[in-house]
Amino acid sequence: MSVAGPTEDDFGVPNNMLRVSDNFYCGLGRIAALGAVVELRMSDVVVLWGGDSTDGGKPMRRLVDRFFEITQVRSAAGLDTPDGLRHAVSHARAAMDKRNEVIHSLWPGEYLGWRNRPRGAVPTVHVGIAALRTVIEHLVEVTNELGHYLYSPSDQLGTTR
Repeated sequence: MSVAGPTEDDFGVPNNMLRVSDNFYCGLGRIAALGAVVELRMSDVVVLWGGDSTDGGKPMRRLVDRFFEITQVRSAAGLDTPDGLRHAVSHARAAMDKRNEVIHSLWPGEYLGWRNRPRGAVPTVHVGIAALRTVIEHLVEVTNELGHYLYSPSDQLGTTR
């Protein structure tokens, strides 16, 4: 007589529903958590550089749009915005687009890759935990990049908090 293994994981998800390892879930969790950190950093950039009292809980795309509005207003007023900050914001947006692609995707299996279906089937090009690591590394990098600009633009020394 053979004894069947558990039919669901520790969280009650049936084993045949999601065919990925716990380590894969750890990678997804890191991507989700780091995405929140990037949005927080971007929110801080908008508040500091735009003189806004709050970002109003805007999602990343709106924060980026607001940032570029801020750069236009600053430029019209004869105020500089560091070129590196513009690059960091663009880099952060690209990283968050990749984060969204991963988080909002379907997996036929961990080593079959993931696919996003905004307009039908998209060929799978990202496979396994190594691909998740690439996204994680990008999110860590942009979090650190944005952090360099979290000082008051009126601070002549440009020291970080």
